Amino acid sequence: MFEDSVRMIPNEQHQTLTPSFISFDPDGEEFTFNFLKNDTTHKVLIGTPAKNKLHLNPQNTIFDFKLLLGKNFSDPQIQEGIKRWPFKVLPDQQDNPKIQIKLKGQVKEFSPEEICAIFLSLLKVSIEKYLKSLGLGCALRGVVLTVPGHFSDSQRQALKAAGILAGLNVVRILHDRTAAIFAYNFNPKNLPYNLNILVFHLGGRTLEVSVLTLDEDSVSEIKGSAWEVQDFENGLVEFFVRKLRKKYQWDVSGDLQALMRLRGGCEGVKRVLSSCIEADIEIGSLCEGFDLKRTITVEKFEELNMGLLKRCIQVVEEVLKVAQMRKGQIHEVILTGGSIHIKKVEELLQNFFNGKELNKSIPPEEVVAHGAATIGALLTG
Repeated sequence: MFEDSVRMIPNEQHQTLTPSFISFDPDGEEFTFNFLKNDTTHKVLIGTPAKNKLHLNPQNTIFDFKLLLGKNFSDPQIQEGIKRWPFKVLPDQQDNPKIQIKLKGQVKEFSPEEICAIFLSLLKVSIEKYLKSLGLGCALRGVVLTVPGHFSDSQRQALKAAGILAGLNVVRILHDRTAAIFAYNFNPKNLPYNLNILVFHLGGRTLEVSVLTLDEDSVSEIKGSAWEVQDFENGLVEFFVRKLRKKYQWDVSGDLQALMRLRGGCEGVKRVLSSCIEADIEIGSLCEGFDLKRTITVEKFEELNMGLLKRCIQVVEEVLKVAQMRKGQIHEVILTGGSIHIKKVEELLQNFFNGKELNKSIPPEEVVAHGAATIGALLTG
């Protein structure tokens, strides 16, 4: 918070969003992490520079680490993730997941909490550097960390432990949906009824829908929620894998590096199609010297993902049923998450709610951060 308003802090790449990626890479800056038990100094990249290493250094580039927090290795979600993660995840003797990387010929293991702490500690360095550049010269007094609504208590505690390892004063662990409501600062005090709010979150790989009721004291009550994995890039990836297999008899499904490059290209297509009617994908030497070049239209993207798009509305219907509400009883709809920019998603939601105006004045990918900053300011004065 700056002068009673929320300001998004840019990172070193001048971006206000830092993807949750870490790459242990020779091109990284050298940092010392005193909370690590062994080998405390590593060359590390985070955010977009780390993400860009995914196809060059896939086994040492870690993502989805937040999903590993507070879970056993045998958890079905971890077992499902192992099928698509390029990095190794192995169990220890207590069935805790350990992330394994290979540096200079040596195998290193980290707990999910340690990986998360590395990420958070480097975010802290970036934020304090920015504050110093403004002449504020102050350290962070406290942080609010947010989690998906389906996170268990053990997952929340694991995230808090990671924050403490990173040297942060964690003043609150908050649900994303609660932060979203604070971002829009709804005030039901002068209304003759409680405010029913539907929070629709569509991120990179997850869909989460919640219905909450806000009373005159701004106390929210969860009436219903649901979440599931949704991956709009995967439809494109599978489309190209099928095309290459059918036309050229090349099976890239077993080529980790090619798949990572293909997924990166498909993510770029998805992003461009949020504002354009078509997007080009160009990947040089994808396999056996073959250069992939293709134009994908919005219509083709929607066709490949129509099942997921329809499922978004089905989940909304299911949550409303659990909440025992009709869609006409929802007063506000909040959109959060980067994949909200998929044009068809907003169109389907608006049609479902009979043309109702959806709350998107705050960029959907920034809503949760806005709400967390607002609550952090209230808690720390």
